[in-house]
Amino acid sequence: MRSQLMYAYTKNLSDDKVDSLVCFCCARRFPRVEDVQRNPIDWHQPLKSKDLFMGMTATQAERILGFENYKKKYGRCKGDNMPNLLNSPEEFQDWLVRVQIGTANFEMLCCPEDVECEKKTCLERRTLCEACWVPICSDCNGHFNSVEPSLPPAALANDMMIFYAPVEIYSLNVTVVEMICASVCITSMICCTLEMRNRKENPFDSTVHMSRHRMGARGNATSFPLPWNDLMTELMRLDGQSIPEQAVSLPWTGVELADKVKCLLQGPFFGFVGT
Repeated sequence: MRSQLMYAYTKNLSDDKVDSLVCFCCARRFPRVEDVQRNPIDWHQPLKSKDLFMGMTATQAERILGFENYKKKYGRCKGDNMPNLLNSPEEFQDWLVRVQIGTANFEMLCCPEDVECEKKTCLERRTLCEACWVPICSDCNGHFNSVEPSLPPAALANDMMIFYAPVEIYSLNVTVVEMICASVCITSMICCTLEMRNRKENPFDSTVHMSRHRMGARGNATSFPLPWNDLMTELMRLDGQSIPEQAVSLPWTGVELADKVKCLLQGPFFGFVGT
């Protein structure tokens, strides 16, 4: 019995049986094992019926995932000189797919990274047809197939778009402290690291998202926003626009950063608080 279980385990977890798929709706990544009945994500043909998308009518699908509806709800912040996503349409190009549901033709806000189709034109033109397969997680699928289809909480169309990370992070080898200085949010963390003795390097000097070694840790993290008005004022100044008097110089550095970044180092023989 044990040998049979080990054989089945090895067979089901071989390279051609396991993959990691990105949900078409929410862009979250989930593992999928072939021949397993309940996977957190699975393949679907959303336009198997030309008049429906994942069981939803064209009106329902456009209301939930339509790009135009997203722009109306989240494209622009209220108030003068506030961010306006409509001024940067190129930022959305990799996240849009055009669909034809019955007579309706519109763009969906989604993550088409793992879309598969025998027709090359679908992938090249970022369109969906009745032969296309898309991975959709069980959570999003449950909201689509409810009695009254609704917008999944994690859906990109639910104001969950974060776009790509700024290219400067990677091209300029930005460090963690530099990111803190330039971020619109700061994360306060109470954390215990477990492998500092063997790393022989300061994790705050490492390049963002480019860690080469593991570091065990546990603790709590809380994020809070920086003053948006001050940030917008400084951006306007750098862009040459007229700004109010008493402009604030950002980002913070040195002494100005000391009350926002604090480190508590504690071990068996010492305790230290620094900035």
